Amino acid sequence: SEAIFSNIGGTATMIGDPPNIIIGNMLADYLSFNDFLINLGCAVLICCPIAFLYLRWHFAEDFRGIIQVDIPRLQKLYPITDRGLL
Repeated sequence: SEAIFSNIGGTATMIGDPPNIIIGNMLADYLSFNDFLINLGCAVLICCPIAFLYLRWHFAEDFRGIIQVDIPRLQKLYPITDRGLL
């Protein structure tokens, strides 16, 4: 889901993904950053709820019930070795 929403969000801006950078450079004389955002922002706002509903439907089984997490077990399996990076 993070990758899907990252792609959708990257589409909205001129610097969000490589094709938009190319298009933005080619149309720099005619299209500002804000114009690009305004024109594609509407499509992104339409796509976000649709993607959310699809992902919620697709992963419905994962959203059911209570998730039990054993924190002490996870801390033993994946210890923090460099506390300075926290």
